Amino acid sequence: MDLTRRIVSHYPLRLTGYPQTRLAARVIRRDMMAFCHRTELESFTHRPDAFLRFIKLVVPLYIAAALVYFFQPRLIHISFGLLFLSVLMFASQFVFYVGWFDFIAPEETGENVYGIIEPEGEVKQQVIISGHYDAPYVFTWIEKLRSAVYAPVIIFGIVTVLAAAVIAGYGSFNLLIGRPIFPAFPWLGMAALLSIIPVAPLFFFTTGKVSPGAGDNMVACAIAAEAGRIIAGANKKKEGLKHTRLIVMAFDAEEAGLKGAAAYCRDHKDELLATKTYVYNLDGIYELENLKFFTRDINSIVPLSKELTRLAIDCAAKEGYTFSSMAMPFGGGATDAAEFARIGVEAVTLVGLNTDTFRMDLAYHTERDLPEVIEPAAVEACLKSALRFAVECDKRV
Repeated sequence: MDLTRRIVSHYPLRLTGYPQTRLAARVIRRDMMAFCHRTELESFTHRPDAFLRFIKLVVPLYIAAALVYFFQPRLIHISFGLLFLSVLMFASQFVFYVGWFDFIAPEETGENVYGIIEPEGEVKQQVIISGHYDAPYVFTWIEKLRSAVYAPVIIFGIVTVLAAAVIAGYGSFNLLIGRPIFPAFPWLGMAALLSIIPVAPLFFFTTGKVSPGAGDNMVACAIAAEAGRIIAGANKKKEGLKHTRLIVMAFDAEEAGLKGAAAYCRDHKDELLATKTYVYNLDGIYELENLKFFTRDINSIVPLSKELTRLAIDCAAKEGYTFSSMAMPFGGGATDAAEFARIGVEAVTLVGLNTDTFRMDLAYHTERDLPEVIEPAAVEACLKSALRFAVECDKRV
């Protein structure tokens, strides 16, 4: 908690690519140097503003499509093209996290920080305990309206765009084959105009403000570092890991579409697959009662390791905790574990966030995400469970 407070108070503007983020990375690395055999700070280039800020392009595209159809229904092909482009942007940037439209944003440099702790004996496998230290933009509708309308605003906006694309596609096809565009729905022009209302709030999805990002997710990096410190001390006493290398990882650019984890997996893929690797990722650590493992990631599209999830739950049980599991809700985003799963590395993510976005007191992605909202009991549970996980993995060699 001390490390979390220090980083959050001195470097609150931790957007990837920002000077304060680079300074925070060096503080984290210095902390790791005290107990790691080796530390690394790896740079990568990416285009962070293309991740969430693309939504600001979707709204004018939608408005243009609605106006074209309202004034010139025979130009519905243009409306459909604009709407299809909007849907493609959503799918690429936020649904599948593939970044087809990253080129729309300027390039920035991110930095992953990690420390390596070698075991007492020969390395036969490795465990990565990870979090991300970059902070997110404040989400307008969680910050302003205490999250009560966040889910409805986003869901209604996205559903409207999708529905409009399907309807416009149907009308465009009819026109193409010589049928009336919408023979039974002469009022669709006015409906198209009115449908701008639920879509317009998406333009204000993010603010220009930066969340302090204590629970999401600086504390996870501090937990990973503390786990490394404890295991390094045990290794020196010949009471630690026998054949398991431990890597404590602080990813950058998670809030920009998992770009830091993607860069690490791309640059280290061969060694990650050559040495049996298990990833224990932490994200959104706030409340003890809400600690759970995700079984699926990236909007529930990417499966995480079922076997590793069972092992992680058993490890928590041995420490006296009952953790549940669930799939990442569609629309909930993603965690860094997904990038490891994509290349075939077994990974799990432990979260401590209430997934009910209708509640009124979410700190996640708001200016309220300060160390005070994190339950120390949740931090202790995560630390103990992560340590037990590393030990149990070592016993399996």
